[in-house]
Amino acid sequence: MLKQTTCQTCPDRQYQDEEGKTECKDCSPLCVGKDCIKETGECKNCIGGYQKENKQCIICEVGYYSKDNDNVCKKCDAGMISTEEGSTDCSPCT
Repeated sequence: MLKQTTCQTCPDRQYQDEEGKTECKDCSPLCVGKDCIKETGECKNCIGGYQKENKQCIICEVGYYSKDNDNVCKKCDAGMISTEEGSTDCSPCT
């Protein structure tokens, strides 16, 4: 039986944040392309409808929106609205 003496890098879309573990974890689906930092699992960029806050992807509130890679929720312009959390765009008020 061979003993592993070197650390292996996790493949793309996976990470490991615990020392001494031999299996990798999947990156969050909230990461654009499920791409995260291999040592922490932190998303490099959040998907649309989410913003990066304290190293996590947090859903945008009603009245705000974001696109992939924005990492910040933006308030809808005057005369526009988003009616659901996690919106990726705003619609005209009716």
